[in-house]
Amino acid sequence: MSMSKKGMPTWLNLSGILVLTSGFWACKHDLPEPPPENCQEGKVYYSKDIAPLLLSNCGMPGCHDAATSADGVNLSSYEELMNSGILNPNAPFNGDFWEVLNESDPDKRMPPSGPLSVAQLNLIQQWLSEGAPNSICTEGCDTSQFTWTGVVQPLIQSKCQGCHNASTQNGGINLASYSLVKTQALNGMLNKAIAGSGGVQLMPPGNPLPSCQLSQIQSWIAAGAPEN
Repeated sequence: MSMSKKGMPTWLNLSGILVLTSGFWACKHDLPEPPPENCQEGKVYYSKDIAPLLLSNCGMPGCHDAATSADGVNLSSYEELMNSGILNPNAPFNGDFWEVLNESDPDKRMPPSGPLSVAQLNLIQQWLSEGAPNSICTEGCDTSQFTWTGVVQPLIQSKCQGCHNASTQNGGINLASYSLVKTQALNGMLNKAIAGSGGVQLMPPGNPLPSCQLSQIQSWIAAGAPEN
């Protein structure tokens, strides 16, 4: 999600209600972080499902990261999202957060590079219907498992493709298909990016991979990046 074009409503004025005003959602609040639970199938978690999606598609450098905060919106953390004024958990579908994600006008829709997929919107919708909680869970992760379809592709889709797709090729890199990911894997750039080595900026920015997921992708690369 990037800065709006000329004449394009911004996060803070799309509905005319998000200019900083008095009241709860105009103030800064320190939100306590809940204890993590084991991830349950069928339940949407902010930490596992929503945060990677927002950081990849919206909170990248130049858009709504902590440094840029385009249109005054910082989506780098749950606390910043809740302090932004675009989402009220007490009425989660009434604010600009949900509205701009479903906007039919491409000049008003976010992300401007293209709409989120139906599956991604369904995840957000379920999370909002549950009150947009700061839900945290710990995933089981087996470093011996590192297939493309079962492990690597879902990680690339959720944590990388928002910045590196056909429309938004940050750094000139497109990771929208297996063949394109394989190219970056075999030339060494994928490993440098996820490990933050060789003078390459650590990726994903602001949301580095946990050690287990890092190991899984590195093992897949070492195996020749097979399409398995």
